[in-house]
Parts: sequence; structure tokens; C-alpha cells
Amino acid sequence: MQWALLRASRATLDRLLRAVRVQCRRHATTRPGTLLRRQIPLRTDWNEQVPGFLEVDTVAMCGGVLDDRHGWMFDAVDIHTTWSEMRGLPNRSEAATLEGIADVEASLPFALRREVDRQLREIEAQRRAPEA
Repeated sequence: MQWALLRASRATLDRLLRAVRVQCRRHATTRPGTLLRRQIPLRTDWNEQVPGFLEVDTVAMCGGVLDDRHGWMFDAVDIHTTWSEMRGLPNRSEAATLEGIADVEASLPFALRREVDRQLREIEAQRRAPEA
């Protein structure tokens, strides 16, 4: 058997493993947010000379199976210093995430920059404004 596996072509191995790959495929937990994605410019030139700009993500601790028996983790990394903070979350709700952000902000040894907050407030104000 080992000899047959070593001599098999890449295409043959792909064909034989197709069913297993489908079963083991990981499911993404990120929901598309096209409204905000279009309105908030994506920064790609992260060459900050001061700390306080965080890259933030929520991660499902699920081992590839999204069911009711998994937890969430909130991860924040400062772009300039690479300082990292992680928090466990009971779920991925807005309230739990904001609580995690507040807890991280309170423990940082530097001030958190608020560019995204300002942009989100502007978008919210536009959304709530009565249409003319």
C-alpha cells in the first residue's frame, strides 16, 4: 500500500481525498458586512509611528465544527508595538464584543486611537438623518 501511495499522481490523490476534504472543510464564521465595507476605507499602509492602532478579530474556538458547544475569543494586536491582548467571549454579540474592547482598552499601556469610532459615528448619523 505504501508503494502505491508513493507512486500515485497528485491528481489521483486529489480525486481519492475529495470526499474527505469536503467532510473536513472548515466553515467561516465571518459574516459579510458590505454596507460598512464600502463606507469605511480599508487601510493597507500600516506604518504607524505611535501605538494605539489595533488589528482586532473574533475567533471561534470550535475545532472546525460550529455548534452550540464552542466559545469565542477576542484578539487585539497593536500595529506599531505588536502588543497583544486576548479575551474570552461568551458569544459574538455586539454587547460582548464592546465589553471585550473596553476591557482591552483599560489594560493597554498606551491610549487607543479612535479613527474607526469617528467614522462609525458619522455613518450612523447619516443613516439616522431624515431623508430630504
